[in-house]
Amino acid sequence: MASHAGVVGSPGRDAYSSAKGAVVTLTRTLAREYAAKKIRVNAIAPAAVSSNRIEKMMEDPKIRTLVESTQVLGLIAPKEIAATALFLASEEARCMTGQILSVHAGAF
Repeated sequence: MASHAGVVGSPGRDAYSSAKGAVVTLTRTLAREYAAKKIRVNAIAPAAVSSNRIEKMMEDPKIRTLVESTQVLGLIAPKEIAATALFLASEEARCMTGQILSVHAGAF
């Protein structure tokens, strides 16, 4: 699992953004290595996903304002990430490899 922070960076979260950026690069590298064997390698890069941890963090008005102002479509539901994973595993995505699917709720 990658992260939106690994694609665009996230101020104050240098280590996290760097680690997730490495997942992005690893995904693309493995996709090139395994494509000839018909093995697809893709990653999902979500922004903030609704969870107990995120909901607790959003009790802080500053964090709530930040998330609501950047993720204009709201928090991402876990089922939306699951649907993205199912798509990537499906036959409909058979020609996709090395892709990073950003599920970011409008957080460009």
